[in-house]
Amino acid sequence: MKKTFRRKLAMLLMLAIAVPTVAFASGGGSGPSSAGRAVISTAGSVDKHPVSFSSLPNSVAVVSVTINQQDFSLLVGGTKSLTFSIAPVAAINKSVSWSSSDPAVATVDEKGKVTAVSPGIADIQATSAEDSSKFDSVTVQVTKASFTKFSVHDPSIVKDGNTFYVFGSNLEAAKSTDLMNWTRFTNGDTTPGNVLYGDMVKNLAGSFAWAGNSDADSTGEHRVWAPYVFYNEDYKNKDGSTGAYMIYYCTSSTYIRSAIGYAVSQNIEGPYTYVDTIIYSGFTQNDAYDNRSVINKKWTNTNIQALVDNGMFQGPRSEWFNGNGSYNNDLFPNAIDPDLFYDKDGKLWMTYGSWSGGIFELKSIRKAESLYIRALMV
Repeated sequence: MKKTFRRKLAMLLMLAIAVPTVAFASGGGSGPSSAGRAVISTAGSVDKHPVSFSSLPNSVAVVSVTINQQDFSLLVGGTKSLTFSIAPVAAINKSVSWSSSDPAVATVDEKGKVTAVSPGIADIQATSAEDSSKFDSVTVQVTKASFTKFSVHDPSIVKDGNTFYVFGSNLEAAKSTDLMNWTRFTNGDTTPGNVLYGDMVKNLAGSFAWAGNSDADSTGEHRVWAPYVFYNEDYKNKDGSTGAYMIYYCTSSTYIRSAIGYAVSQNIEGPYTYVDTIIYSGFTQNDAYDNRSVINKKWTNTNIQALVDNGMFQGPRSEWFNGNGSYNNDLFPNAIDPDLFYDKDGKLWMTYGSWSGGIFELKSIRKAESLYIRALMV
């Protein structure tokens, strides 16, 4: 008995490595595609061993189709890609066809990408290519996006907590929690009682002394343009505390006579208190005045004279001026559109300028910030 078992085991091992000669016997078939019995012998052997076998299926049928996503919503114009699973895993034909119950609401392509067309509800179905009785579907609800608009010119956007703020020219600003519905919180050119600057004419007098307060091209209005707001955790307040919202703005009277100043607040919505005017443009070599203006544009009426007095440099540069003494705006920019950012090392930078003279970039330092920017400007 033991010898017979060992001999049969050895024969099975030989079958694993040898090319067998297989004889299929009676009992229901002549090959492995049908059930029956066979006598198996290896080449060169006189031993024969009967075995039983079952037929092997030609294919495995699809039992179910499952869309891997749940019901969902889309805005008109939005898209979503769906995926599916076939059971069993061994199923041979894993293809499906996609369809929509209402293509006027939502369409679906051959890869399962759904596109929202118009408001409504549609069922998206995946059907087995092998058996149409095997399918799955999900429902998509399509809605039209709603917006509450507010117009802001020269906008800059900043996020504070869960609220987005947009600040723009002409003393306008708005806020939103979803970037779609905006609420104005400012009151435009109103002063005193301006939301952003309080008594604006008095508060921004340092910048208005050069440009923007009902002067020359800005006659009859206050031109406070293109602000940029950010929170500076290193800013030192007058009470010794640190951290403040800083608003960098520009005031303009002509296309080249402008100034950039900044103000601070503990509330991003203001009011902001003036601190300094740091960059000037449009100054001249000698006394000069624009039409409808009483402001003397000579360079000594800017912050440059203070820098000379403090020994920051010896005096004005000849390149600042054209041959007739006017401001050389081919080489030097209009002091507008400030934008601040931190680099990867935490250093604070500011860009500003326009088509007039190009775009300039200045590096700041945390101590005596405005003084350093002033020195770089000239």
